[in-house]
Amino acid sequence: MTVSLYPSDSVASPVAIADPQQCLTALFEMDTTLPDGFAETAILSWLISLPSEIDPARAAATLGSLPRIAGAQGGETGRISQLLREIARYPAEKLAATGRRGHRRHA
Repeated sequence: MTVSLYPSDSVASPVAIADPQQCLTALFEMDTTLPDGFAETAILSWLISLPSEIDPARAAATLGSLPRIAGAQGGETGRISQLLREIARYPAEKLAATGRRGHRRHA
């Protein structure tokens, strides 16, 4: 089953939609060591760059499925990969079903 990230995803690739400013994909193409603590800054920059129509969890899952990101271990790139997996665990539907303190909302 293919999940639509964005209404115009027939025009743009899923990766381009999931990382519109290439905040994360560019880091994995650089082949350079990132400074300590950079992963959180990179993730925040990426989250801010996402259009409001994009579910960050679905975008994180798309990016996390890329071999270069999925295979990252250790260092800041490994941390980015780990953070993407964590974000992917909480799609919009799951968050909407949960109340402010983690309790399920009653209908």
